[in-house]
Amino acid sequence: MKARVRLTKLVSQAKRSGGIDLSLRYDPIVRARVFRSIAAFERGDLAARRKLTEALTAKVIAQARKTVYGRSLPDGYAHWPVLHKQQIRDAPQSFTVGGLVRVPASTGGTSGVPLTLWRSLSSVAAETAFLDRLLAHRGLSWRKSRIAVLRGDLVKDVSEQRPPFSVESHWGRRLVLSSPHLSPTTIGWYVARLRDFRPDLLWLYPTTAANLLRLLAETGLELHVPTVLTSSEVLSTTLYRELEAVLGATVVDHYGLAERSCFAFAEEPERYFFQPAYGRVELLPSPDDSVLAGRRNLRILATGFWTPAMPLVRYDTGDFAIVPAEAGPKELDAMTLGLLPFFGIAGRDQSFIYRPDRSRVAGLDQIPREVSNLLQVQLVQSRLDRVTIRVLAMPGFGETDRAKLLANARAKIPLSVDIDFEMVDRLETTSNGKTPYVILELPGTQLSGAGASALPPLQPSATL
Repeated sequence: MKARVRLTKLVSQAKRSGGIDLSLRYDPIVRARVFRSIAAFERGDLAARRKLTEALTAKVIAQARKTVYGRSLPDGYAHWPVLHKQQIRDAPQSFTVGGLVRVPASTGGTSGVPLTLWRSLSSVAAETAFLDRLLAHRGLSWRKSRIAVLRGDLVKDVSEQRPPFSVESHWGRRLVLSSPHLSPTTIGWYVARLRDFRPDLLWLYPTTAANLLRLLAETGLELHVPTVLTSSEVLSTTLYRELEAVLGATVVDHYGLAERSCFAFAEEPERYFFQPAYGRVELLPSPDDSVLAGRRNLRILATGFWTPAMPLVRYDTGDFAIVPAEAGPKELDAMTLGLLPFFGIAGRDQSFIYRPDRSRVAGLDQIPREVSNLLQVQLVQSRLDRVTIRVLAMPGFGETDRAKLLANARAKIPLSVDIDFEMVDRLETTSNGKTPYVILELPGTQLSGAGASALPPLQPSATL
C-alpha cells in the first residue's frame, strides 16, 4: 500500500511536468501500433473487422490467462464468464500481470464500485494515441495544442477565494482551472483568464460545462473557444447544442472508462460510434429491456485491447448503449464494430430510486429528454415516497419547460412517490468532481450522501 501511495504521488508530479508527461504518453512504437490498428479497421468491411477483432481478442486472452483470475479459464472468448466490478474490487491483485513498471489508477466510484487499477506505460501511451486520433482532423494534439481543462481539478483550498484559480504546465500550453471555485463572484476572472490563454481546446465535464454556461448567461459575459471536448459524464442533446451556440465551438463528446476497456465518440448529438480498434464490445439485449420513444438500453460488455497490466475480458462496464428499439443482431454487430451509430450512453445501472414497496425504478435517464432551457438535473431521494429533482437551467427556463420535465418524470416515477423541484446554482458532486445522477439519502439505511446509489440495495429496517 505504501508503495502504491508513493507511485500515485509520482504519477501526479509527472502530470504537472510537461517533459515527463509527454515522454510517457508519446511512445513512438506504441503510437505506430495504435495507428496501424485503427487504419486496418477503417479499411475493413464487417467481415474484415470481425477477423481483426478476433485476432486482438486472442492476444488479450493470452495475457489474461497469466493472471490468477484467468489462469484456469479456456482460450475461447465465448467461454469466458462476464466479469463484474465487485470481483475486481474484492481482489484487484487477481487481475494484474506483473511487469517492470506499473502505473496506479482508480475509479471514483460514481459507477457504483470504486476500483483499484493498474496500467502499463504502453497503455498510457495507447490512450493518448486514440485521443490524438480523435482530434487530429481538427489539427489538434495533446502534445502541441493549447488545452484548457475545467473538470474535477482543485488547484487550491476551496476556502481560498482570491485568484488565481488555475495552474499552467507543459511550457504554458496546458491550463488547469479549479472547477469548485467557479461561481458568480469568480466567473469574470475565469472568462478573462481563458481569453488571455486562448485555448485551442477546452476540456470539460458536462457538469462544469453546464455551470459555465449558466454563469455566462446570468452575467452577460461572452466566451468563445474553437473546440470543446466533453467526457466522463452523460452529455445531453440540449447541453451539446448550448455549448455550440454560446461558445461558438465544435463539440466532441468522448465516452471512455478508467478501466480502459471501451471507447466511443460523437461529433454531433445522438450519433455515437464505438472505436473497434480500442476494444471489443458486446451489446446484451434482455427480455427486461424497457422501450421508450423507439429506443432501448443495452448493457455494454467490453474487452480492452491495450491493457496488458490488467487485461479484463467480457467486463461488465455498468453502462448501457441507447439503440433503436428495432435494431436486430446484424445492426447491433455493426454498431459494436463502428459501422453504425447509436444514440448515446444511458445512465449507470445503479441510477435508480425506490418505490414505497422497495422495488426499484430504473431507466431514469429519459427524464431530461427534450426539455428546453435545461442544462442538467440531479435526483435526490430522501424518503421512499418523495424525490426531489434538482434543476440546473438557463435563465429562459419557464413553466412550460417545468411541465415537460414533470411529464417526463411521471412517465417513469409512480404516483406513490411525490416529486418536488428545486432550482439550484450547482449540483452536488463527488470528491473527484463528478456528478451522480441519483443520490439516495434514505434514513435508517446504509444509503446516504453523493454516490449512495452505488451502495448495496436497501435492507429491511424498522425505521422505514
